[in-house]
Amino acid sequence: MASDMSENPWTEELSVLILSTNTFCQKLKQAMTYASKKLYNKEIKLKLAEDVESICLSPQPDTFVDYVAVVVDTTMPNGSEFCKEKLRLLEPNYLSTRICLVNGSCSTGPLPVAKKLVKLADEYNIPFINGEIMDNNSCKLTGERILKMAVISTGFQTGIPVLIPTPKDLELIS
Repeated sequence: MASDMSENPWTEELSVLILSTNTFCQKLKQAMTYASKKLYNKEIKLKLAEDVESICLSPQPDTFVDYVAVVVDTTMPNGSEFCKEKLRLLEPNYLSTRICLVNGSCSTGPLPVAKKLVKLADEYNIPFINGEIMDNNSCKLTGERILKMAVISTGFQTGIPVLIPTPKDLELIS
């Protein structure tokens, strides 16, 4: 029996984990909730956390999500170390999850920290997004970008997951 291609295959709830500071998590929660209703007329299951450890050590660890966005506040002195630690802990706990790395302070954070984040994204071969979370308009755009990457890479709208290429995939870096 042929399926009706006009039907939306997005029947489940998309789950996205935002790993960041509490301030960034709350701002992105608002932006992404609004974007999911505006772009897809759906609600997403957002999980917010400042660290992976608290999730894994909870009495009922919920380590299944469809997509993870590690959002770094590069104005913090330990921003790149925060990111490296989160990526290290994500690997064994979120094996089948798609991930992106977000510089959440691209216009206010120091350039050397931003460069370290780009290097980490290249090292882990994951997509990288720049945004300014503390600016409301930029936060909305960043939330939309994260959501679009989650929807595309997981196939939640079309039913067909897509690999989002990184510069390494395109052989732009070695």
